[in-house]
Amino acid sequence: MTLIECLTKTESELFTKFMLLAQERNFQTNVSSNKYLFIKGNSNICLVAHTDTDLEIIPDQIKIEKNLIVGYHEGQRCAIGGDDRVGVYLLYQILICHECNVPNMLLVSGEETDDDGCIDFINTFTELPNVDVFIDLDAHGCNLYTWYGEERTPAMDWIETFGFVDSEVGYRSTVYLLENFYDIPAINLSVGYYHNHTPDEFIDLDAVALTKNKLKTIINAGYIQWKGVGNFVENY
Repeated sequence: MTLIECLTKTESELFTKFMLLAQERNFQTNVSSNKYLFIKGNSNICLVAHTDTDLEIIPDQIKIEKNLIVGYHEGQRCAIGGDDRVGVYLLYQILICHECNVPNMLLVSGEETDDDGCIDFINTFTELPNVDVFIDLDAHGCNLYTWYGEERTPAMDWIETFGFVDSEVGYRSTVYLLENFYDIPAINLSVGYYHNHTPDEFIDLDAVALTKNKLKTIINAGYIQWKGVGNFVENY
């Protein structure tokens, strides 16, 4: 599945595609009526993305211009749903990858409205064994991360070792709910879309590729608790 294909598929088509691929690779799944899909992987990380978009105008053309994906409707630029179909695409790329571990994955619907997918998931899974950090793939820009707590956490120190920089801006995201309910640290990574929800939206393919390569490194390393002055102390 290419990124442009991911931008144009329905939520139902995406859930089906992930379900079939997970089953093909013998990963355990749990799904709820296109509200959420949980894939149990072999890493202590859980990647998160949302399948719904917030498009008032549906593009009739999506194309690549100077390594940027842009959309048009009747000849005029329009939003393309990079928020959060880029995150969904990155989850898919990790799921098909045989060169890295496959982490736990959570696809949810409803993030742009009432978070019904995430709430349904929380009501089903009151505990999440073997998940030590949530990584949401749902932020604009490149090489940045967002966190939602009031105090600095070890997870922030950990993600910064991979070159991500604190954006110092916290936009609403599904992992905020997950972090609060499970008391598991959550980080939202930028994935390469810009000016989401506006006609000026574009997706930088270089930024997407950079994020994908960093994700492979992060997943293979696993979440390592960071404590004190520059020392990793626990590898869960």
